[in-house]
Amino acid sequence: QAQSPGWWRIHWAAEVQVPGDWKLLVVLQIAAAAVLLLACINVSNLVVIRVTVRRRVSAIRRALGASRWRVARPFIAESILLAAGTATVGAILSIVAVRLVAGVFERPAVAAEIMRTSAHVLIFAGVSALISIILVSAGPIMRGAGTTPLLVLQEGSSGGGVSGAARRIRQGAVGVQVAFSVVLVSLTTLLVAGIRAEARWEPGYQAHGLLVTSFAQDQSSAPAVAAQSTLLSRLAAIHEVERVAISARFFPDDGRIISDEGEDGGSCYCVTVTHDFIQALRIPLRSGRPFAVADRGVPVAIVDERLAQRLWGHHDVTGRRLQLGVGGSWVTVVGVSHAIDFIRPWVEPGMAPPPALFVRRRADSLARGSVYLRTRSGTSVDAALRSVRSVMSATGMPGLAHNVDTVEDRLAAYLAPLRSYTRLIGLLAMLAIVLSVIGLNGVLGYHVATRRAEFGIRSALGATPSGLVAIVAREAAALAIGGIAAGALVGTLLARVLAFAVLGISSSIVGPMFLAIATVASAAAISAFLPAFRASRTPPAAVLRQ
Repeated sequence: QAQSPGWWRIHWAAEVQVPGDWKLLVVLQIAAAAVLLLACINVSNLVVIRVTVRRRVSAIRRALGASRWRVARPFIAESILLAAGTATVGAILSIVAVRLVAGVFERPAVAAEIMRTSAHVLIFAGVSALISIILVSAGPIMRGAGTTPLLVLQEGSSGGGVSGAARRIRQGAVGVQVAFSVVLVSLTTLLVAGIRAEARWEPGYQAHGLLVTSFAQDQSSAPAVAAQSTLLSRLAAIHEVERVAISARFFPDDGRIISDEGEDGGSCYCVTVTHDFIQALRIPLRSGRPFAVADRGVPVAIVDERLAQRLWGHHDVTGRRLQLGVGGSWVTVVGVSHAIDFIRPWVEPGMAPPPALFVRRRADSLARGSVYLRTRSGTSVDAALRSVRSVMSATGMPGLAHNVDTVEDRLAAYLAPLRSYTRLIGLLAMLAIVLSVIGLNGVLGYHVATRRAEFGIRSALGATPSGLVAIVAREAAALAIGGIAAGALVGTLLARVLAFAVLGISSSIVGPMFLAIATVASAAAISAFLPAFRASRTPPAAVLRQ
């Protein structure tokens, strides 16, 4: 922050704080946790498959007197070695990922902080990966090691291929994978859609070609008031500038706006403005007229359509009166504007911005606020910006020139955190989709591969390849439909509780849920068809000899 002499005060963009950031951080953490959970589900299913494949060997070792821990120890050692190896590879890939994440943020200070703490993040991620893999592997391993040897040895000599228990394990792995994939893909996609909706800010006025700066004036100082008047006159005389207007926020007594019918307007964004404000910002009016020079000294106001609806129940309110606070002054409504949103960056996600009220005031009666300069059509905004800065520097306040900016640049700076969160959560959503496809391919591929002997027998008895593929397709469809139904139910409930109630995200769950179902169903169909197609083309003799 810098302080220039006189009545101007410079506020840098770095001072801007967004109160809703904590919710965005929660959203980001939820998306990251969802991806980690999906990865853990994939690992758990693969461990279940590995333990199931080796159930017969484990049963023989148990029958020969090995303890449960002794049987589980090789599996645990393999899991630790695999976790260490994959964590090392992941750390190498994360070095590149950290640089990509740092590039997502539009504020250089944030990117520098990310690069500075990247070593701590990598260590935390590596340790988390090791602990997560060990924890999710321990349950299936110990359960598989504790199976009764007699039951396993009775299942047959082909690794339990015809066992009802083994079949239920495979089917359960597929159902769990499908359900969790639907839940996590839909939730991460919903979070992306919600944050993107928050990042789309339509202020309600024409931001293009509009310049803005801030001011603070000592009204008790006649030289300061004269300096303000002189500077505003010089700004209005610039060839590229069409209009100059001033606005300042004010707060009515008790924070209440009361209509002439006694209705309370509730929360409202109240602004005092000069007569050219509506034209300078090119705010469209639904009815009535903008402020005029003839309104000087007359208490008049313009309300936006939401406030008019709240106070009188309709938009045709020209000529009606409202009171600025209990015991405050009365003003006459001369126009109704479309909905205006000045404070979207400071409103928590999911909350609607308050309606706006504009009250006409003289420029020399405003102590602090913002100066808006509308550039002429057809002129270069950059040229207008240079001319405005030149006039301000010539006025004797060179530091002021650095405070002038385009409204579009201000809006982009305000929305930069939301856009950064959107990109990060979008990356996590894409990663969730990739992990879902990989997990489904693994469990369905294994489910089909364990039935190769069955396919060989069916083929030897005259079954056609298309008939074998149809058998797999029907069973995969039944498992996928059950998992999708369960996932859709759980995902909808979580969306209502988490995204809507806690985080205030107002986006519909229909689109993200449809995308999740379509993605998971497509991945399941491909993951089941390819192994089944290969197995159906394998000669029966080659299968039966194995």
